[in-house]
Amino acid sequence: MKWLVFDTSWGWAAVLSDNRLIKQTILPSAVGLNEFKASLESNGIESRLIGENDVTLPLINNIRRYFQGQLIENWEAQWDINSLPVFTQKVLKHVSNIPYGMTKTYGEVARELEKPRAARAVGRALSLNPLPLLIPCHRVLAQNGGLGGFTAPGGVETKKALLALENEVITRRKPD
Repeated sequence: MKWLVFDTSWGWAAVLSDNRLIKQTILPSAVGLNEFKASLESNGIESRLIGENDVTLPLINNIRRYFQGQLIENWEAQWDINSLPVFTQKVLKHVSNIPYGMTKTYGEVARELEKPRAARAVGRALSLNPLPLLIPCHRVLAQNGGLGGFTAPGGVETKKALLALENEVITRRKPD
């Protein structure tokens, strides 16, 4: 298993891959390559720059296109979240179906999972999301219309930027 590091228009990003299975994604960071790689390797897993023959190249190219403002409807990736708690897996699988350009609240997700009082538990489950973008937890908002939390690099500002990017893409696609 290795971190595969690549550049995007928003900075350096990475995917943790075990052959064809994606275990984790790291959203872009505006730090330098050496600092980015050092932070990845601090958990003991080595990293390398993506190569032309890597099996994850279709996914990585889709991530690059996403940050260039293109609509991605199929990430072309198989991912693995089986090591997470069962409720977390249910939440993440459910959230993975929220369409591009749409949002839901933590409470809506809880109700849809037939756990109407579990909005906070949904939030905790989303904070464990190892696959931001593939599982679009940034599309889940607080009941009051606020952004809620976001544990990816950049926090809530990154969540706001992702939603703005998606809104811009959707707006461009609407017929006049």
